[in-house]
Amino acid sequence: MVKVRFEVPRGAPYYRVSREFPELVAEVTASYRLPNRLDRIELEIVGSQSAESLEALRHEPGVVSISRLATLGPLARFHMVAETAPIHLLERELAVLIRYPIIVQDGRFTIEVAGPVGQLQKLVEGLRHSYPFVEVLRFGRDRMRTVPDSLTPRQYALLHQALAAGYFDVPRRITLTQLAEKIGKSKSAVSSGLALVEKKIVESIAASPS
Repeated sequence: MVKVRFEVPRGAPYYRVSREFPELVAEVTASYRLPNRLDRIELEIVGSQSAESLEALRHEPGVVSISRLATLGPLARFHMVAETAPIHLLERELAVLIRYPIIVQDGRFTIEVAGPVGQLQKLVEGLRHSYPFVEVLRFGRDRMRTVPDSLTPRQYALLHQALAAGYFDVPRRITLTQLAEKIGKSKSAVSSGLALVEKKIVESIAASPS
C-alpha cells in the first residue's frame, strides 16, 4: 500500500475549483472508463460552498459534462465526464488498485493505492513525471479500510476535512486549534466531533470479522 499526495496540475480538472474554494473537500468516489480516453466520475464535495462549486467545475479544463445529483446540507453529489487523468492511466497500465475516495483539497490529491511493491514504485515514478509535486506519505503493508456507514454527512465532512488537513498524519501537520480555525468551528466542537467519529470507526473495526 502506498499513500501519496500530489498537486493538481494547471489545466487539469479540479485545478481551479480546489483553489477558488480551498475549504472544500472534494472526493472522487468512483471512476469508470469510457471510450476516447474519457472517464465517468462520481464526485462528492463537502463544505458550505459545495453547491456554488458546480459552475467552477463545469468550466474546468478537460471537463466534458457535469450534473448535480443531490445536495444534503454541506454535501453535494455530482456525476462528471472528463478526460482520463494520468493517475488513472497509471492505475490501468500497472494493474494496481486505487482505494476510493480520492481526496482533493486546496490544490492537491491524496490517494491510497494497493499493489505489488515493484508496481507501486513504478506508480510513484510515473506520478513524478506527470504531476508538479509528489509526496509519499506512507509506503508499506496495510489493509484497505473503509469509513463506517454510520457516520452522518456532517461527521463524514469533518473526518475528511481533518484527513485532508493532515490532522491524522504522523507527525501531525496541523493542530486541533488550527484545524478548528481552518474549517470555521470552535475548538470544542471539532474536538467532540472527532471524538465521536473516532468512536464510531473503532466500534466498526471491532465489530468486523477478523
